[in-house]
Amino acid sequence: MAISVASASAGNNVKSVIYASDANGRPTTLLAESGNIATDSTGAKTASITSLSLVAGNVY
Repeated sequence: MAISVASASAGNNVKSVIYASDANGRPTTLLAESGNIATDSTGAKTASITSLSLVAGNVY
């Protein structure tokens, strides 16, 4: 997974997550979560997640 940090924030972290969706398109079950991603500098940041197979449809 990757994010882009546009404004650095020393000492803070974010996480990337993927959720499945229900029939109404609303997020439901957490499928994957990254570890902490430091936001102390700007630019592209990457994080690993466990192996995950996605099927066609909405995910968040």
